[in-house]
Amino acid sequence: MIDDPRTIELLMERIRAALPMRAHVGRDVLRTLRRKTPEASLSHQCDITEVRYAGDEGGILCTLDFDDPASKTVYIVSITHVTFERRNPLWRDIERYKKRRIKRMRRLQGGVVSAAESCRSSGRGRANGYQPAASAVQIVVLCSP
Repeated sequence: MIDDPRTIELLMERIRAALPMRAHVGRDVLRTLRRKTPEASLSHQCDITEVRYAGDEGGILCTLDFDDPASKTVYIVSITHVTFERRNPLWRDIERYKKRRIKRMRRLQGGVVSAAESCRSSGRGRANGYQPAASAVQIVVLCSP
């Protein structure tokens, strides 16, 4: 078991109570998202509007809002791919979770954590059964440790 269920439940409750939360998406993740949806207007800053737990395979997943009203794309990424401001009251708890999760994944996979492999093997292509409300909505899921 990678994640402690009790710890996850408490962290998820605290995150949900604080939503929406401002976050920063890294250069590599942003490049991947832009490649998948070139027509979208994406920046490094975004808001996390929802969190889900995808089990040990996917961990905590975040729904990102890039404040692009024209976009009908839903972006879902692992919380390990976003960073938060240090002044965020949950920063320390989230960073602790991310560090432990990555460390445990590396240990289980012999030191190598592949985002693509984690996503493929998890079967979480639709993030725990999440289905879009309208057929015109595109979902981009990027998950890893």
